[in-house]
Amino acid sequence: MVVFIYVYTGVLTALLAVPNYVPIINTLDELATSSTIKPVTIKSTAVDDIMLNAKNGTYKLIGDTFRKFPNETLVANTLVGVQRAVEGKYGFLEPRMSLLSLMENDRKEQNSCRVTLAKQTFYPRAFAYLLPKKSPFKDAFDRQILLLQQYGFIIHFQTKIVLQSNRCLLLKKKVRSRPPIFTLNHVSSSFVILVFGFAVSFLCFVFENMWNFIDYLYDL
Repeated sequence: MVVFIYVYTGVLTALLAVPNYVPIINTLDELATSSTIKPVTIKSTAVDDIMLNAKNGTYKLIGDTFRKFPNETLVANTLVGVQRAVEGKYGFLEPRMSLLSLMENDRKEQNSCRVTLAKQTFYPRAFAYLLPKKSPFKDAFDRQILLLQQYGFIIHFQTKIVLQSNRCLLLKKKVRSRPPIFTLNHVSSSFVILVFGFAVSFLCFVFENMWNFIDYLYDL
C-alpha cells in the first residue's frame, strides 16, 4: 500500500520551466502527523479496517483522523479519492497497483501529471481472487500465485511493465536524473547585494558632496 498525494508543479528556474514532481509527504508517519494533509481511503475496505482497529502508533493516529473527519476522509470510490488528492489537502491510501492505474488514467484525461506516489509502502502486498465456495480451482490459484511470487514474476511485472508504462513516474525519474543546471537564479542573492551596495555607495557619494558644498558656502 502507498500514499497517493498531490503534485505541486512549479518553475525550477527562470530559464528552465520543468514541473517539480516532489511529494509533499513521503512516509506514513508524515501523513499521520501532518497538520495540513489528511489521510483518505475508501470506506469499508481493508485500509480503513486496519487503521480504525489499531490500538497504538501511526495506524491509530490515522484511524483517529478517520473517526474525527469521516465525511472527508472515508470516501465512496477511487474517483473521489483521486479528487481529494488533487485538492492538495489529502493523501489517498490505496493499493499501489490500483494507484498506478488511477494515476495513468488521470494523466490521460487531464493531459498532465496532477498526482504522484509517496515513497513508503506501509504493509506487504496481498493477492486475492473471488471464487465460488468449495471451488475446485482454489488450490490451483493458491499454488500458482505462490510460484509467481517466489520466482519474482509479480515484482518484475510491477517494476518492468506497470511502472515503465506510467508516464508520470517516468517523467518524474527523468527530471530527477538530469544534472542540475547553473543559472542566474543561483546567484540572484549576489545581485541583490550588489544593487544594494551600489545604492548605498551612491547615497554616500551624494551626501558627501552636499556636505562639502555646505562647508564651501560657510567658508565664503
